[in-house]
Amino acid sequence: MGTKLYVGNLSYNTNEASLREAFGANGREVASVSIIMDRETGRSRGFAFVEMATAEGAQQAMQELDGQELDGRMLRINEARERESRGPGGGGGRSFGGPRPGGGGYGGPPGGGPGGGGGYRGGGGGFGGPRPGGFGGPPGGGGDSRRGKGKSDRDRDRDGGGDDRGKKRRGRGGDDDGW
Repeated sequence: MGTKLYVGNLSYNTNEASLREAFGANGREVASVSIIMDRETGRSRGFAFVEMATAEGAQQAMQELDGQELDGRMLRINEARERESRGPGGGGGRSFGGPRPGGGGYGGPPGGGPGGGGGYRGGGGGFGGPRPGGFGGPPGGGGDSRRGKGKSDRDRDRDGGGDDRGKKRRGRGGDDDGW
């Protein structure tokens, strides 16, 4: 058995000193106490890790304190396990944001490329997650877009407006009546 113990079902009011006192009873030496705090609220998440000086001390503390009450809560004590390696992004391997190869937004190639396009012309777009077509669209992109085969959105933005097929533009001309 190792020397590090997981201590669960802690009261939010339990502090490091009371844990050190409980685990250090009967002459056991406590090497470290680490109460896990919530990043956003700043309060305890209800569990801690206590490292004992010896494996025998850890075994003894676990047998004596598991199921005992501390600050109004029944302690759950187990041998601590190593953290399992987690995927990239900290959220189960989904990659939101960041550079997305292929597509992603306006005027991407139909079919989306790797990571699944997105936007108007990328088809099949979405989050570039673990599925080949992304989320929210036919797998592999779906080919044509909803708009016709006119200018791409990027070109339209660069030219300063929509398609100029016989429509009078308001604005920067200066010879317009009201604007």
